[in-house]
Amino acid sequence: MFTEIGRTLGAGESTRPPTDEEIGKMMETAPRYGVEIVPPPA
Repeated sequence: MFTEIGRTLGAGESTRPPTDEEIGKMMETAPRYGVEIVPPPA
């Protein structure tokens, strides 16, 4: 799953919070791998 949704960091690049698009892709991809992602309570 992480290979499908992740990205490679460039030289000198640090991690950052995921974008809304990246979160959407993760939520869409997770069930195909048997992963349930529960969002935080509103």
